[in-house]
Amino acid sequence: MTTWHDHITVIEKKLASAIGIICKARYKLTKKATITLYDTLFASHLVFGNIIWASTSTSALLKIYRPQKRLLKFCYSTHPPACNANHVTPTITHFHIYNKLSVYGINNLQSAKFIFQEMYSYSHVHFRQMLQTNAEIHNHNTRKNNNLFILNANTNNRKLTVVYHGITIWNSLPSNIKNSRSIARFNKLYKDYLLPH
Repeated sequence: MTTWHDHITVIEKKLASAIGIICKARYKLTKKATITLYDTLFASHLVFGNIIWASTSTSALLKIYRPQKRLLKFCYSTHPPACNANHVTPTITHFHIYNKLSVYGINNLQSAKFIFQEMYSYSHVHFRQMLQTNAEIHNHNTRKNNNLFILNANTNNRKLTVVYHGITIWNSLPSNIKNSRSIARFNKLYKDYLLPH
């Protein structure tokens, strides 16, 4: 079973280096410059190929999530919001304040975008053939007829595949997100949906 632990360890080291650079420079930078450094030195590693390497166990990604959360706390403590702005509470996190997705959220977004693109662009025929609704598979009239059909997964290895994970997320989405008219619109609506969760 592929766990991507070695690759995640490599990313963890790169993130540690980025944290060191940002933390040393943060008091000399504006809030905008600090977040720009976060995006270029840190978040870029989280986004690239995330749909593949982050399709692993939740516990394995803690090595990435914890430093990500810690760095956003550093940014917050250096540049706290104005008096009338949101402050950190049990429901408003540093991710909300800076409009950033966690490594888990990035993986969910990329997986859902993959399904959206395959549903409407037919760019990969092999994958598109896997995306059939329940109504196309059987004649039972149920409230989940419009959901994508998903085979039972008997192993964790299968549950972590892009298609299985993507379909699971897709079936949980509200209709207004699924029916987005463009990938840009889908991306915005789903990111807004993810941030409060």
